[in-house]
Amino acid sequence: PENFVFVKECMSILDRELLQPFVDTTEMFLATDKIETITLPENALEQWAKLFDAIRAFEAWQQHGAWVQSVSPRMAEPIKNRLLACSATTRPEYDEACRQREKVIEFLKELLRDRILCVPPIWNYPPARAASEVDLASNRRKNLLLYSIASLGGLPQIVIPLSLPDSEHKFAISL
Repeated sequence: PENFVFVKECMSILDRELLQPFVDTTEMFLATDKIETITLPENALEQWAKLFDAIRAFEAWQQHGAWVQSVSPRMAEPIKNRLLACSATTRPEYDEACRQREKVIEFLKELLRDRILCVPPIWNYPPARAASEVDLASNRRKNLLLYSIASLGGLPQIVIPLSLPDSEHKFAISL
């Protein structure tokens, strides 16, 4: 395939210090000197992430809710709280998110008919171990915006680790 594209909205999430090295590394790996950048409809990533959140929450609670309630397993409080919050997603919310997901799938089929998206799989290096819950939540949210495209669209996602010669930067690219 030769028609690789960046997604403007995904590239804008990427940490500024990593943007150009990511572009350079991706272009080097794909043996091209210029990858086109496409633009999604306004707020598409945010809307898609909300759909993905609703579907994931409902399905996670259906899968694990009874176990969490009956066993009350020992786990980190932030993780337990996120899992318990999944119980708030209703069947009608889930059904509507699934209906909306079908529209996203159709949009992505048309968009990707002759293209392959090049998306950073994460927005920045992982947060410090001592990061606050606010920083961790922000990190999760930004990463979700990037990886929800393939997950919501039912698309394959290949993550390839890369680095530029003579560079301290190590990257991965999602195709």
